[in-house]
Amino acid sequence: MLLRSILIIFIISLNACGFTPVYKQNNSYFEANEKLASVKVNTDRGLNEQYFSSRLNDLLNPTEIDAEKKYDLNIKLSVASTPLAIQQDRTVTRYKVTVGANYTLKDKASDNILSEGTIQREGGFDKVDSNYATYISEEDSKRRVTKELAEDMKLRIISVLLK
Repeated sequence: MLLRSILIIFIISLNACGFTPVYKQNNSYFEANEKLASVKVNTDRGLNEQYFSSRLNDLLNPTEIDAEKKYDLNIKLSVASTPLAIQQDRTVTRYKVTVGANYTLKDKASDNILSEGTIQREGGFDKVDSNYATYISEEDSKRRVTKELAEDMKLRIISVLLK
């Protein structure tokens, strides 16, 4: 009897503190997903831009909801590789990759700018004797940094649209 009373008090106290199951799906969950799915990502046609756009679309709409596009996200990417580690004989052994994004998030209906700014991420790669291996390492580094930048962009969009 005592154990049953303790269990009932425990369950009531969980309800009172706002506890909800992690996988509970309510209306606000679906509204948030629909709002994020209604962002149209616009980038240039370069390889890094397409990778960024694809990754960001997957992050914003993982369940592929067919939502009307109410927001325009215009993005200009910049990618740069700069020497980071230079030996005494002036040979470069490591490069830094910087990927930046200038973005503007607009509401299509009112044409108001909801958010704009610049975000950037950095990564690096080693230069080795093989030019092919160095090229592959550089491309892999650009993709990893671009993926991280897309995740940062998703957080920016969430902070603006889901206030």
